Amino acid sequence: MEDHSFSQKYYTMLIDWIMEIPLWIDLLVFATVIIILYLIMHKLLPVIHNTVLPFIRSIWSSLKEAFSKNHDWISLKKQYPRLFSFIHARLDTSHFRGLSLTLFSVLILYFLALFGGLIEDVMTHDSIVEIDQRIAVWSATVRTDFFNNFFWAITQLGSIWVIGFFVASFSLFLWFSHRRYYLLGLYTSIIGSEILTIAGKYAFARERPSTALFHESLYSFPNEQCQTMTML
Repeated sequence: MEDHSFSQKYYTMLIDWIMEIPLWIDLLVFATVIIILYLIMHKLLPVIHNTVLPFIRSIWSSLKEAFSKNHDWISLKKQYPRLFSFIHARLDTSHFRGLSLTLFSVLILYFLALFGGLIEDVMTHDSIVEIDQRIAVWSATVRTDFFNNFFWAITQLGSIWVIGFFVASFSLFLWFSHRRYYLLGLYTSIIGSEILTIAGKYAFARERPSTALFHESLYSFPNEQCQTMTML
């Protein structure tokens, strides 16, 4: 109990400190972080592609060759053929049902665990809820006409008319480019996203911030989390 109180006090102090920083400094720091990350990735990606990946492939190739000649390993494979056949199928890179599906499943499980932890924090009113509320209050104090119009325009990108236009355009592209088999996945992700989002909003019934400039009829949680997991 004391650890939880200490953690909540720490987060509260951190948010209070951030809220005292002028908005232009926040934007400057944010832009600086983006530039630094871009420069780091710009330098690291060639190194990873030209040095790290070949090294990993070389090590993996040597390990495979060593295991293929190891008598104990060969005996173990003969003793448990189904297990090794299953593992080999999960790591096969020749089709989607192999390594691609394995990594995809691990990613889905990770997002489910992450979303489950977020649900727990919201339902138990953990520190993240207080941080969310404080950020909402802080954002109301730094509003300008430019930022209001800018973020309103971004919000409209998620409207049914904009999404409908892009879905229709992309559907026509897939149809006339003879990639019609992608249409099922496209419609499943869009419809599933909306169903999960609306069902989650009514299930959790979390009210939107009272300081909101534009008020919506539906609840505030969940939204992007359900859409992300569905589209994956």
